[in-house]
Amino acid sequence: MAKKDKDQWINEVMQSTDKMQRAMPPDELFQRIERRVRLGVNKVKKVPLRTVMATAASIALLILANIYVLGSGAAQTKENKDGLDAVIEYYGLNNNETLYR
Repeated sequence: MAKKDKDQWINEVMQSTDKMQRAMPPDELFQRIERRVRLGVNKVKKVPLRTVMATAASIALLILANIYVLGSGAAQTKENKDGLDAVIEYYGLNNNETLYR
């Protein structure tokens, strides 16, 4: 692209916004917004106690399940480590000197 063509294209793009009109909101929009801000929240939705209790029970159950799974996983890891130690000893993998000979 020649420099003249490039400059002409840039000028056309920059001048393309000259034909646009500014967006105009409805006249009463600002008054409606101010009125809503002044009045504040009119309705407060109340959550039924049954829903709150069910949610609390679900969270407690989830926490207990996580504690149980983490606890049993730690015990299982200990058992696996003992088995892994037995395999390492059986094959003599714990002797670092044999690896470098």
